[in-house]
Amino acid sequence: MNLAPLSAARRRFTLVYPRHSSGRPFSSCRRYCTGLYLNQCGEDGFSSGMAYHLRRNMEPLFVKGKVDLVLWGHEHSYERIHPVVNGTVVGRTTDHPGAPINLVLGMGGADNSYMSGWIKPAPAWVAHREMTYGHGRITLVSATELHFEYVATDGVVHDEFYLNKTE
Repeated sequence: MNLAPLSAARRRFTLVYPRHSSGRPFSSCRRYCTGLYLNQCGEDGFSSGMAYHLRRNMEPLFVKGKVDLVLWGHEHSYERIHPVVNGTVVGRTTDHPGAPINLVLGMGGADNSYMSGWIKPAPAWVAHREMTYGHGRITLVSATELHFEYVATDGVVHDEFYLNKTE
């Protein structure tokens, strides 16, 4: 992944949507997730499952490239992860967070009969998680502010944050 062309002079926010070579979102592969599903999130510990391999191999690239928001797919739930590096929360703010904010955006398939629940208790890096149908909405408020909302099918905003990147 070459993030060099995305110089700070040409961009304000960097969003990444990892895709498999087939063009589909990574199937059941997120760096941080807490759904109980075939050990993809590493239910039996932090150092196993596909999420572990993504943290180990992709996270350094995202941090070095100053990625702001990583949008993961497929797992049939919604999760927002605090800015985190190698499992350590580096801040609970979205104001110059210092590490990417990870979102699992699989709410379109929220009636997930094969996901047996959540890892409990929730790890410290979980900001919000739920298994309801809905969609994400990103609004660029200004050149320095991005607004994200998770909207459930009832039309109610269940989670939101503002990402601020002033100089």
